[in-house]
Amino acid sequence: MSNTYSCLDGHNIQHTETISTAPWGSQTLRYDMRVPSTQDTDAAVALADECARLFSGAVETLYSSQPVEVARQDTWRAEFVVPALRACLDDAEVPYDLDADFAELNDVAFAAAAGGGNQQLKECVVNISETGF
Repeated sequence: MSNTYSCLDGHNIQHTETISTAPWGSQTLRYDMRVPSTQDTDAAVALADECARLFSGAVETLYSSQPVEVARQDTWRAEFVVPALRACLDDAEVPYDLDADFAELNDVAFAAAAGGGNQQLKECVVNISETGF
């Protein structure tokens, strides 16, 4: 991360970091960036993305794809997110395969919320997504 931060500093992009605990119990590092008013936002975002890609993207990807980390997320999704998605879809009377896994339910919920104009379903899915899935 220090190389990423040095890169951001070199482009005059301010940054802060916060370590928090994800809903599934893992420690996560979040870094936020703020673009100076003298810089073009799109250009600064592209530079920040490039800094992350060059210096920390691989580490972040490797960490999030570790078997222990993946298992934690899968368990959390199965125990908390899947039942919540099913409840949203049931309340909105949107049909889904009863054997559907997280990815399938997620796709059905987002497609129905986006395409159907069902405000209740949209709010339900947004409330779930705010928990970190």
